[in-house]
Amino acid sequence: MVDGQPPSIFINYRRDDTSGYSGRLYDALAARFGHDFVFMDIDAIEPGEDFTQVVKRRVGSCDVLIALIGREWLTTSDREGRPRLQKPNDWVRIELQTGLTSARTTVIPALVHDVEMPSPDQLPEPLRPLCDRNAIELSDARWNFDVQRLIHRLEELAGLAPGAAAATPPPASRARPRWVLPAAAAGVVALALLVAVLSFMGDGGGADKSGIAQYVGHVDALLTRSADDKGDLNVLIVQVKNGLRARTSSLDEIDRIIRQRTRLLAELPADPPAPFREAHRLLRSSVTASLADDRAVRAWIAAYPAGAPSPDRLWANVLRLSTDARQLKDDFRTEYNRVRRAQLGLTETFPDY
Repeated sequence: MVDGQPPSIFINYRRDDTSGYSGRLYDALAARFGHDFVFMDIDAIEPGEDFTQVVKRRVGSCDVLIALIGREWLTTSDREGRPRLQKPNDWVRIELQTGLTSARTTVIPALVHDVEMPSPDQLPEPLRPLCDRNAIELSDARWNFDVQRLIHRLEELAGLAPGAAAATPPPASRARPRWVLPAAAAGVVALALLVAVLSFMGDGGGADKSGIAQYVGHVDALLTRSADDKGDLNVLIVQVKNGLRARTSSLDEIDRIIRQRTRLLAELPADPPAPFREAHRLLRSSVTASLADDRAVRAWIAAYPAGAPSPDRLWANVLRLSTDARQLKDDFRTEYNRVRRAQLGLTETFPDY
């Protein structure tokens, strides 16, 4: 951290838990330090890049990570009831773990919804050092006061006088304020051309390598966009079960999810390179299986009146199809990562498409 320059701040949060608070906090911090120094989500992921490595690089380069912790932070789970925070490929966990292991980054837990700091035995082993950090409470009743306390602490860390403007302009690398996971089609073409040239110059198998890199870049971009666009089916199911969402709204949401997956299936490349044929087959099968699961969830929602017991037959079908889709997705990730590593030397990726 450079004295006299605003700290680069990353807000770590879970949408199902604290999305409203994260937006308010972003606005307050950006008003004080500038939009170029406050980040929430990752974007600008180039085709072929490993999302996990991008997260680690960008979060690890921030001066401060603020971990927003609300009532559902520990308990938010997937459709199988597994707490997301206990899963190694959970993005909230990856971001937070990266901040905790970075020598550069100061991690500040921020508690909302009047929650208490989790105890070490409630956290997976890599996140337990979080309990050694002094937390700040951001309450609804005194939001402005609490946020000003946090800002004062950030000013101290950066060596800034209270309320002072930045002593130096933001570096060019911080030109993009908020990162949001786009699928950059132009980037796919640019990367493919670059890889083609470099591969051709480097060895005689340039054409093959460029085709493989183009395929991986395209698939990675599609899956990244899908992970960002897709709705949270688990949250929708919980809302329906607990009468928290109207039937018409629930059907509209599951229809949106079905349209998104249908688009993903239609946009998958038709002719994968030879080394990726099995992975591609598994990918198409997993998306098709997920669509079958989505449609089963829709049938269950349509037959689920508010307050009535779950239609057992339809729900059993949802569970069966969900298990099949999850297994195919795991099989695809295993095969895809194996070939990506063998062909391009890329580290593992775990897209939640």
